[in-house]
Amino acid sequence: MLDEKTETSVELTRGEAVVLLNRLFGIQGKKNESFNDVEQGSDCAEAIGAASQLGLVRGTGIRQFSPQGRVRTLDYLVMLHRYLVGLNLLAPERHRRGAAGEFELNRVPFYAREAVLYFQDGGYLAEGSVPGCLFRPIPRVEAIALLDKLRPAFLEYLPQENKENSLD
Repeated sequence: MLDEKTETSVELTRGEAVVLLNRLFGIQGKKNESFNDVEQGSDCAEAIGAASQLGLVRGTGIRQFSPQGRVRTLDYLVMLHRYLVGLNLLAPERHRRGAAGEFELNRVPFYAREAVLYFQDGGYLAEGSVPGCLFRPIPRVEAIALLDKLRPAFLEYLPQENKENSLD
């Protein structure tokens, strides 16, 4: 699914990613009080506010979120993993890899390794996609396809309207 050959013309922004994840997990909006660069009337302000207050997202700098910034695949995986752990849908794990795995992940920043390993070990990333595709912006279609692929594992925790709709 996530490979370097995918069309990247319609890339996901940080604000869109939070809106998408909040909708999937039924997180209701709250006033944004954390980030100076998120306009209160914007489409993503309440979603960012709610996710920030729950500790599910972090900014890009001091009181900055960069809602219009493009999301790299790596960042999206970290964000999604934080949602799963933060909503108690997934216990944080410490993955161990052999020499081949360590070599494959040597370019992945330390803060992202647990998330990347979770999605890689779970079969959610295409063979050979780590670390190649991790550093490019993630197209919207790939972001949504990954969520659809995860849906069966977390179906019982999703709001009713999200249980019934899928990309199949």
